[in-house]
Amino acid sequence: MAELDRHTDPSGLLESLKSASDGRPYLGDLATVEKLLRQFSAEVLERYDEVGHGVLTPQDAAGADRDACVALARMFCGQNAAYAPVKDWTGKPLADHLRERMSRDIAPDDDDVQVVAQALAVLVHKLYDVLRSASDGGADDALMQQAEASVRSLSMALVGVVGND
Repeated sequence: MAELDRHTDPSGLLESLKSASDGRPYLGDLATVEKLLRQFSAEVLERYDEVGHGVLTPQDAAGADRDACVALARMFCGQNAAYAPVKDWTGKPLADHLRERMSRDIAPDDDDVQVVAQALAVLVHKLYDVLRSASDGGADDALMQQAEASVRSLSMALVGVVGND
């Protein structure tokens, strides 16, 4: 997706985005959210690799993954001042959206942060599945597309975009 600037955004979306976020990364911007999830995924993959090389134990990696899920969930629930929340979305409305959208994958009675953390944990498990398939000789291109689709799908869910996934 092309970056928006004054030349490619005659509607003023870029200025609206800057205004809504006070210059901070805005949690309603799909590109920002996707970038956050890509970084998160890269860290998960790095820990997985470290387990394979004996640098981390599986338990240590799982604990670090859990901690990362909770930290990112707190951010999406408005508990990180470095990120601009989305009015009437960040926090409970987002968690309620995930409760409905991911009802088979998460425990809906948990608090909002835990619900968002569970949604992120689903992504972690999908990444693990991709890595296991790669270890079993799966096609790299297809597996990369699967991982990309998982990141994209959760990014869309986190900003409230409903797709066909």
